[in-house]
Amino acid sequence: MSAQPFSPPGETGERGRNGTSTVSLRVALGVGVLVSIALGFALRELGRGVFDVPRNLPSLALSALLPATVFPVLGNGFGFFMSFRAKPHRHSMQLFLAIGAVMTAVGIAISATKLPSGASVGSLATTLSVSIIPVLLIVPALLLLVPRSATVQDAVPRTSNDAREQSRA
Repeated sequence: MSAQPFSPPGETGERGRNGTSTVSLRVALGVGVLVSIALGFALRELGRGVFDVPRNLPSLALSALLPATVFPVLGNGFGFFMSFRAKPHRHSMQLFLAIGAVMTAVGIAISATKLPSGASVGSLATTLSVSIIPVLLIVPALLLLVPRSATVQDAVPRTSNDAREQSRA
């Protein structure tokens, strides 16, 4: 028995090749963006209160904070879509996780370049937290939308060689 992806009551939405609901993905991304932005602001205030992070730190300014919290969610959502909806195959999970790792590294690099040279450890920790938390939230949420059966493998068109190998077994 496979786990069913989450769908809001009364909405079935169109389903992708592997059974993942389009509505479920949209809900996960919408909620992910909102929660990520809220946590970004909360972490910024926590850093200011606990670590005495300066209020004028460029890496935590609104113009840097919003992209640092929104783009990882949207980037991982795109990676999920490409891995499990648009082109599902046997290596979809590895592709999705690799995209998540790249998105995280890029986010950290962009945020780190906005830190002044004399930034404190608290400023560094707060900036890195703001960059990492969105990925740590959205990746597990999106993984809940992956079917727990062989659906992804079944969605991949079989070649004649695959069919011959299975008939021999």
